[in-house]
Amino acid sequence: MDGLQERGLYGRPRGARRRVSGAVDTNPTADEINAWLDTIDVDPADARDATHFRRIVAAREAAEAAQDEQRAAVAAARAAGDSWAMIGCFAS
Repeated sequence: MDGLQERGLYGRPRGARRRVSGAVDTNPTADEINAWLDTIDVDPADARDATHFRRIVAAREAAEAAQDEQRAAVAAARAAGDSWAMIGCFAS
């Protein structure tokens, strides 16, 4: 069992909880998170390139922008007096 499994995510023994005013607090403090992060040995060779994730985010943002533009175009067409039937021919 490695140190991470032994200590658990927040530096306390696995299953241990911190008590705050009689209640169980499962949220770690910043110091506990930093202490846990300091125990991790990072090998740069294991790092992954985020190119694909950035591409996914860019595509999602482009799709949202396209939807916003389509809504604006439909609103402008309606304001100009175009019918829903005519707008529907081009909106799909």
